[in-house]
Amino acid sequence: GTFRPGSVRHGGHRVTAGSRYILGAFLLLEDHIEHVRRLKNRGAELRTSGDLKGAVNHFEWALALNPRCTTCLKDWAEILLSQKNFVEAEAKIRAALELLEGQDSDALFTLGLILSEQGKDE
Repeated sequence: GTFRPGSVRHGGHRVTAGSRYILGAFLLLEDHIEHVRRLKNRGAELRTSGDLKGAVNHFEWALALNPRCTTCLKDWAEILLSQKNFVEAEAKIRAALELLEGQDSDALFTLGLILSEQGKDE
């Protein structure tokens, strides 16, 4: 099987007999551009290259189109953490965790780092 961490969701029902097969499909629609995904991906590229201001701009644009873009919130929180802007980083990561119902190990780890940096013991 394949194990993938992150916010990808599926039914999650226990297998009691037989085998379970999970098929994932992605559709590319000729007349549909995934603006949010492209903005998020470009933001991630800019972040990797050190252009944090450009990365934040792309995450902001993506979130303006889709306020539920949890990966945008998580990446932005990590930028804020690296800039030692712990209050805003905490707000972003908590927003992501709220959307993910607290079920994202990466976001929980980032929250732990942010809280630790602030000397908070939650």
